Amino acid sequence: MSGQRTAEQPAGVRNALSDAGHDLAGAWSRASWAWLAAAAVALAAPALIGTGRTGDAAGWLCTVLAAVGLNAAVGLGGIPVLSQGAFMAVGAFTVGRLTGIHGWDPTSAALVGIALSLAAGAAVGVVATRLRPAFVAVATWLVAWLVGLALDAFPAQFGGSQGLVVRNVPFHLAGVGPTVTMTPTILYETALVLVVLSLLAFRTVGRNRPGLELAAVRQGPDAAAALGVPAARLEWGTVVAAAGVAGAAGALAAQVAGVADPSSFGPLRSVELFVAVLLGGAGTTLGPVAGAAVLATFPRL
Repeated sequence: MSGQRTAEQPAGVRNALSDAGHDLAGAWSRASWAWLAAAAVALAAPALIGTGRTGDAAGWLCTVLAAVGLNAAVGLGGIPVLSQGAFMAVGAFTVGRLTGIHGWDPTSAALVGIALSLAAGAAVGVVATRLRPAFVAVATWLVAWLVGLALDAFPAQFGGSQGLVVRNVPFHLAGVGPTVTMTPTILYETALVLVVLSLLAFRTVGRNRPGLELAAVRQGPDAAAALGVPAARLEWGTVVAAAGVAGAAGALAAQVAGVADPSSFGPLRSVELFVAVLLGGAGTTLGPVAGAAVLATFPRL
């Protein structure tokens, strides 16, 4: 009797695995295959386009990353933040100072830059959640200008018009692993991974409770407040998340360019990112990618 039960168990496991395989095959649509193909092409891009253009591709991915972060504030929170370029500047110039002046490795410097960007986003978010959208746009645009003026006004700290040179300091992976140097290919792959993770995070948040609550706040603030939705806290969180992603994008962009240049993170950079989000479709997962692609292609046409 026990032998028969033992023989039946593997058969049951096989049937369960077979059913799971059929379910997975049914869920794996043509769109899934298209995503898989796009990911494979993107990962193989450095070998296809050559080392010379890999840096350009990595720089574009940094722009996409910052736009995806801004989409959290604009698309989910409905907050017209026009200081995303300033948050990028925080990450970029933190990396420039820590690597070029103090000899830090780029990864540790980037983590500090992200932390400072989060702090800046937390401060801006407190103000942004207390103002009407029109005033939020003006206030955050003023922040972008103030950061740009500060970069020019303190050349001893930020390098003036020439910026700060970012040193590519080799470092040990995880502190004890092999020595790593941030080549253009590694920077490209790092930026690509961060873009994919940001897109997945945006899609996940948008389809779950925080995203649904933010949608309720946008459509009916009074009704959402009556239901106990913490609107101010959720909107503040989207601004902080956008700032943190922008800090990571700025830190990577500075490493790609080899210099933290004030002209690359001025107020117009914030407008460019805002337009990319609106052009591609605020609140959509791939909107920032499409918008950044159009903005990158249009001048070349």
